[in-house]
Amino acid sequence: MNGEKSFIDFLEDIAANIFPETASEVQKLCFRLRFDPDKEKLEHPEIAKLMKKQLNGGFSEASINPTVQEVIKKIKDKFGAQMQADGIDLAKLTPGRGKPKESPWKIVYRWFRMKWIWQSLVEKADKHCEWIYFLNPENHLGIVIPPPRQKRQLQVKAAYSMRIDLQHSSRNLLLLNQGWKTKYVLTPSIAFAPNCQLNGEPMWIPQNGSILRECNGWINFDTPGKEEFVGIVLDEDLDFDWLDLRDDNHAPTWDETRLYQLWSYLEGKENWQVFYQSFDVVG
Repeated sequence: MNGEKSFIDFLEDIAANIFPETASEVQKLCFRLRFDPDKEKLEHPEIAKLMKKQLNGGFSEASINPTVQEVIKKIKDKFGAQMQADGIDLAKLTPGRGKPKESPWKIVYRWFRMKWIWQSLVEKADKHCEWIYFLNPENHLGIVIPPPRQKRQLQVKAAYSMRIDLQHSSRNLLLLNQGWKTKYVLTPSIAFAPNCQLNGEPMWIPQNGSILRECNGWINFDTPGKEEFVGIVLDEDLDFDWLDLRDDNHAPTWDETRLYQLWSYLEGKENWQVFYQSFDVVG
């Protein structure tokens, strides 16, 4: 994973985005300690002790909860729209009555980690390779023609077939999509592409045998915005239950937990490649 930005560096960029130079040093330190991955298992009182020590006694341990709340509010004010798009209920970031199932800071921490992993995959990816083409469905009936030069712009509600050109044989493709409020696994999936094995030839999605083709459907986008695709090519099958080809899992989605599981697996491997491409959807 050499060359990618570390999680700590990613968090430092977040801190610079949230806190101006004139911001409270107490809040800055609270952010850095509370979201330090090495201190993830520490409770607030332990973070408070560290803050008091680093500030030479200039911090009251009893004020740790409101201090964390102030930091969370700044994060929510800055990134609330992005967090909502990723499915986070912002109401859960506001302390309420009773004991919540998950502390607000942990929700934010997991969101930060998800954004960092996605960014790391994009940074590691070969972004100069044109490997995804969206074509009108009739363009691949009968003789297969070369894909035309394309603008990376798609139309809302238009019907498309996706052509994937990756020159690999006997290797598997995990294709992740991220759009506005959507995070899908396109292959392997019963809905789009049950067969994830590359054979040196173009892969077409939706595949024959997919639910989409069985109902004579094609790929379409119902919301304007940016659609991102990360393709991970590897030798082995991924033994994750969320990738099982089951009728009750016909269109798999991914979230922070699943992306972290994938990332943890890939960190111990060397024989994988990643590709990235994005398109603007307009209309």
